[in-house]
Amino acid sequence: MKITEFVYSALIGLVASCRSMTPMAALAAARVGGRDTSGSLLLLDRPLFKYGALAMGVGELFGDKMKSAPDRTVLLGLSARVASAGIAGAALAPSGEEKPGQ
Repeated sequence: MKITEFVYSALIGLVASCRSMTPMAALAAARVGGRDTSGSLLLLDRPLFKYGALAMGVGELFGDKMKSAPDRTVLLGLSARVASAGIAGAALAPSGEEKPGQ
């Protein structure tokens, strides 16, 4: 196993550090477009989750512009970004290496 195999997992982790729903929305958009990911993420094969992730990604972009948006450093926001990075990193990790991709 080479460290370069996890470049996509690391890059999606960087995105997750800025936006919590964008990584899942990007993976869902790829699945809607017929693309496959190297790692397995069974939830992205379910239409409710796939389109829900897209809606949440768009909602996050608009919600962050509101004056009543909470601070980004609250525990819930940080937890969402960590979870999103782990799930998306596992989905982009090489097949069979999902755990180290998190």
